[in-house]
Amino acid sequence: MNEFVRSRKNTARYAGLLYLLLAMTAGFSLMVLPSKVIVKGDAEATFQNLLTQEALVRWVIVSHFACHSIFLLLAMTLHRLFKGIHEHSAWLLVLFVVVQVPLVFVGEVFSYSALIIARGELMQSLEAAQKADFVMLFLKIRSSCFLSAQVFWGLWLIPLGRLVFASGFMSRILGVVLVSGGIAYLVQTAAYLLLPDQSSTITSVVYPVHTIAEISMILWLLIVGTTDKVNVSSS
Repeated sequence: MNEFVRSRKNTARYAGLLYLLLAMTAGFSLMVLPSKVIVKGDAEATFQNLLTQEALVRWVIVSHFACHSIFLLLAMTLHRLFKGIHEHSAWLLVLFVVVQVPLVFVGEVFSYSALIIARGELMQSLEAAQKADFVMLFLKIRSSCFLSAQVFWGLWLIPLGRLVFASGFMSRILGVVLVSGGIAYLVQTAAYLLLPDQSSTITSVVYPVHTIAEISMILWLLIVGTTDKVNVSSS
């Protein structure tokens, strides 16, 4: 194995490690509040949960900040891995990641604002029921920020899939799966906005598609890395 191929394989495995950390922190950050804190349609219960689970909420905020800092590192690492294949697509991948990071950070600002309202550090003149309504509003805005970011979680997989497909040193089937995963994210987002009554059914169909796509990419990067093939640029 020549030095170039060895370096490329090491870069791929580093990207796999970052992707694994991203998946772990993202899973924690996205799942905890809806399952442990937010009670749909019940502002008062959500308000009380926010107080009793304050430490957990703070960990969610920190985890999400860490998650999307890792996401930026992952995007730049994948750019380094694939820029020789098609530089435009490699930069497009980075752009889609960069654009969604502020949306997530703003969403967690609303999480923190909801927390300090619940703690009584803001809006002290309001009645408890009014504070609970504001807490629920801020958490809804948080959710809307993540819904907007989800568009870019889908879009970034499409140039990534194209790069994997064209690389020659990774599986073409994996490239197709990644593009399918990106489309699945976009379908899930569109369903939530355009077909709210059917969105749960549609999500149950498309969720496994993007989940399998990302898990497959993580496993490939960690286990295989890249093959020994030396590619030439197609940009």
